[in-house]
Amino acid sequence: MKGPRRFRAVQDEDKFMHMADYEFADKETFQRYQGSDDKKALVEDFMEHFGDCAKLRSSVWEQILP
Repeated sequence: MKGPRRFRAVQDEDKFMHMADYEFADKETFQRYQGSDDKKALVEDFMEHFGDCAKLRSSVWEQILP
C-alpha cells in the first residue's frame, strides 16, 4: 500500500461523510491486501469506534488516465 489518504465530504452525504483512499502498486497487491490481517484489523478498528454511527461502503477504482 502506497499510503492512505482521508477525506471529508463537502456536501451532506448522511452516513457516508468520510472516505479513506488506499493506493496500491498493482492489482495483485490489492488482492493480497483484501484477504490480509491488516485489512481485518482496520475494519475491526472502524467498527469498534464508529460502527454504531456510520456505515462501511467499499469501491474499487482503476486509474485509466494520468
